[in-house]
Amino acid sequence: MGGRAGGGASGGMGSRSGIGVTERGMSKAMASGVVAAEKAISGNNYETLHAFDANGNVIYTAKGKADSVRYDGRKTVDAVVTHNHPNGSAFSGADLKNAVALNQKEIRATGKEYTFSMKRPAKGWGTTPRAVIRYNNQLAKQQNADFRKYSTNDAKFNRKLWIKLSMEKSRKMAQHFGWEFSAKINK
Repeated sequence: MGGRAGGGASGGMGSRSGIGVTERGMSKAMASGVVAAEKAISGNNYETLHAFDANGNVIYTAKGKADSVRYDGRKTVDAVVTHNHPNGSAFSGADLKNAVALNQKEIRATGKEYTFSMKRPAKGWGTTPRAVIRYNNQLAKQQNADFRKYSTNDAKFNRKLWIKLSMEKSRKMAQHFGWEFSAKINK
């Protein structure tokens, strides 16, 4: 089973860098490994994915394109999976669909501005990949309409707007399905 991540109900902001709200519940080894990996990839102009086992060891890495990364999903089952989004956005529909389909423990996305986390509840994701895509597509229509409505000729403003809208979409996904979403400002 393959996967493709692409650009990705607590909505609190954590610390400005390092270990923060998105690492809540992780062992020190896991948190430091994940944070170090994210710092290394957050500024890349192509996506890179890392999967971590329960001990915080990298068990799989895949390098992708500017807006996606193809990977062997079998190697990410029950793993903490992180990847970067060069556009800075929170989760794509593909990110969340794969987290559910592959029963990943947590999906993370990082960029220059933020790191985002969506954690699997103790009882499981509680939905199907099809339901995730269906609801994501509904929210994405509104996200795209809002972006067209409010965007300007200022690229920096548009980037911030897109990130804000993607973060709101991820919060709504988490609220709808009962997942734990968090965001941390990067330094």
